Amino acid sequence: MLLFVSILMIGLMGCSKNDDASVKHDWIFTITTVISVTPAETGYPMTSISTIEQDGLTTEDADQALKEMCITTSITSGGTTMTTTITATKALKK
Repeated sequence: MLLFVSILMIGLMGCSKNDDASVKHDWIFTITTVISVTPAETGYPMTSISTIEQDGLTTEDADQALKEMCITTSITSGGTTMTTTITATKALKK
């Protein structure tokens, strides 16, 4: 009897374990784009905020997507430098 209960408990604990690495969630990514110019010019910096909904991603996949969305680039021409910075945040979709 004790052996049966032990096997049952191990089986229940194994089934109830939540493997977070494979659980998929629905996410909302908020992307902020800032364009700035040096030397300063009227109308800069310009900021744009957008959201993207992505369903069925593991936390690891969402973290990787977030990492790939963030970037800063600059270009200089004629003494003016334009810098574009893109940042992102993520949240679970409710």
